[in-house]
Amino acid sequence: MALRSLLERRALPEILVEERKDKMPNAAILHYDLHHGRFTRTGTTTPPI
Repeated sequence: MALRSLLERRALPEILVEERKDKMPNAAILHYDLHHGRFTRTGTTTPPI
């Protein structure tokens, strides 16, 4: 989550609130694209259990 905070240029507490609300899986692969010097999340992949 700390890396996500850095990539998205958002405060860590904001990311934590979102994680709790959306109930992101523990093992998720977040996909990012770089646009105009900023990373934007383009999707999430969860591995099969």
